[in-house]
Amino acid sequence: MALSDPEINLLRLKSRDPFHFARAIEAEFRKQDDALILQLVEALEYHRAQTRPIERTDEAITAGRARLEGKP
Repeated sequence: MALSDPEINLLRLKSRDPFHFARAIEAEFRKQDDALILQLVEALEYHRAQTRPIERTDEAITAGRARLEGKP
């Protein structure tokens, strides 16, 4: 889900300093990123439990979980 123009304008009004505005935008995108990664991990875990494993599923799940926990 992308940020709408009204949401961006609201963030701009709340943080008049360009640095803080950029940080606010980054935080919103990170939330969206985390939500998508979590969906991916949950879908892979469900697929692994319900059907035959996809090649390298465990590695993808581990990488997704590490990203969500803030590890590189």
